[in-house]
Amino acid sequence: MAGSKNSVKPDDETFVTPEEAAQKDAADEQKTGGQKKGAGQVARPVSDNRFKRFFAAYWAKKKWTIPVTIAGLLLVLFAIPFTRYAILGLFIKGDVAITVVDSKTNSPVSSAAVTLQGSSFKTDANGKAGGQAKLGSGTLQVSKQYYQNSEQPVTVTMSKSKNEYKVSLVATGRQVPVTVTNKLTGKPLAGAVLVAANTEAKTDKNGKATIVLPTTATTQKAKITLNGYNTQEAAITVTDATIPANAFVLVPAGKLYFLSNQTGKIDVVKANLDGSDRQTVLAGTGSEDPNDTSLLASRDWKYLALLSRRAGTNPSVYLINTATGESKPMDEGDAAFTLVGWSDHTFVFQANRNGYQNWQPKAQALKSYNAETGKLTTVDETTAEGSSQYDYGFTNFTGIYILKNELVYAKNWYSSYYTNHLNGKSADLVSVHPDGSAKKTVKSFAIPDGQQYYAVNLSLYEPYGVYVQVPKGNNAGNTYYEYENGALTAKPDVTDETFSKPYPTYIISPSGKYTLWTDERDGKNVLFVGDEDGEHPRQIASLSEYYQYGWYTDDYLLVSKDDSELYILPADGSTAPQKITDYYKPPISYRGYGGGYGGY
Repeated sequence: MAGSKNSVKPDDETFVTPEEAAQKDAADEQKTGGQKKGAGQVARPVSDNRFKRFFAAYWAKKKWTIPVTIAGLLLVLFAIPFTRYAILGLFIKGDVAITVVDSKTNSPVSSAAVTLQGSSFKTDANGKAGGQAKLGSGTLQVSKQYYQNSEQPVTVTMSKSKNEYKVSLVATGRQVPVTVTNKLTGKPLAGAVLVAANTEAKTDKNGKATIVLPTTATTQKAKITLNGYNTQEAAITVTDATIPANAFVLVPAGKLYFLSNQTGKIDVVKANLDGSDRQTVLAGTGSEDPNDTSLLASRDWKYLALLSRRAGTNPSVYLINTATGESKPMDEGDAAFTLVGWSDHTFVFQANRNGYQNWQPKAQALKSYNAETGKLTTVDETTAEGSSQYDYGFTNFTGIYILKNELVYAKNWYSSYYTNHLNGKSADLVSVHPDGSAKKTVKSFAIPDGQQYYAVNLSLYEPYGVYVQVPKGNNAGNTYYEYENGALTAKPDVTDETFSKPYPTYIISPSGKYTLWTDERDGKNVLFVGDEDGEHPRQIASLSEYYQYGWYTDDYLLVSKDDSELYILPADGSTAPQKITDYYKPPISYRGYGGGYGGY
């Protein structure tokens, strides 16, 4: 009936839940007394009833039956390697290692492109590539110019030892062996990249590589690069034989700066460490005084201090920034300048002002210039008193040395013959930072009565150690001290002879860890390298004509010959010095100066 609550249309489908089906079966059995339905009744299949009862029971305990079912399915899937890694590959990657070699020579194939499971790699100089790829089955593909492509099926597992693959590539071109070495040391260079004919190769730890090239030409233009070295253009001879023509050299990157008068003027010039690519940095004007021109480089070669008369009648002190080539005056004016040297990036010099009388103060100034900030600082100035050329007393600076972030010097008194301004005065040993800070008098030495001049003298006998000579007065001899590490100590064992010895000039390496110096023996020079204190010397060259000049990094020594030739050699002395260039050496040397390079 249309209005009946339970009536449905004949073609309607009614959804019955498992619980409802189980309840209906139980009600039917009660009505029939547990007997099968008779005629006119539609019997349910026994299997259908069992399924429904099972499903009903399963569903009734779904909180634990469903997780158990899922776990069982996973166990089945994980028991099969194919499905196991396919599932894990959705979430996990495994470590893979691929080695690619030439099928003929079995030598490593570098710079080969490797792809696996969506990951890409590139072989190194040893033909090895590695990283992570998705777990599961995939195709390992390897390709490189002038080689046949390689494909092979692999399965990436969770076991690293099972994920190591070796691939042999068949060359379609000529296998050319090459070597690359350091020009200055002769040692092999690992990781140098040779690019030629749209392919490349990397050298191994022995500086060797095999590059496969087409046989359409007897030579191929190549470019060789390596971080820290100048790029080298080369021509590779296409042959599978090992020949000298395919042995290439690279020069460590960097520039050396020096003076040259090849043009008839005194120019500032730069060149590579082997003398190539020579360029003028600052051309001379023709006004330079050949006897009063100097160039001193900071230990890292970032800045240069140039003393030069480029115009007018007086020289000036210039700063040259080697990164930009820019030059500008540090100080100029009516004065004669004496260079002291570099303390890191601060340059120290003395200005002797012209036109000052002996009784006028500030005739001399000790100055410093910070190359990074451009700040000029007056570190100290001389004092004076009196009124005329017959009545005066004045101080001056002697023995200015650069130690570790410290300047040490003596400030002495002089007096006219006719009047004595020294009574009650003292000569001072002074310490100050190069920027002018922390200035202090280490010790004041009272001047004995009746002296017309009184000079405390200094001698740098080791890289950071100074002997101090103090007169007793009235020709009574001298007293000696040692100044080192900020401390002044009496040295009764030091004599006049000890003090006056010609001590080596210790040139300090950029890191400050090593020193270079020369000892003269039998009229020849012996080169030594030692630690920062000049201890534990190692002989580099004996009975030679070379003299210390400087460092380029801690790896290379710069030495001069005949005051006109500049050479370079490894710091360990493993190879003979190689000439860089001729240069102009002015008749000025800075004995005891080790804070920079170029004073010899």
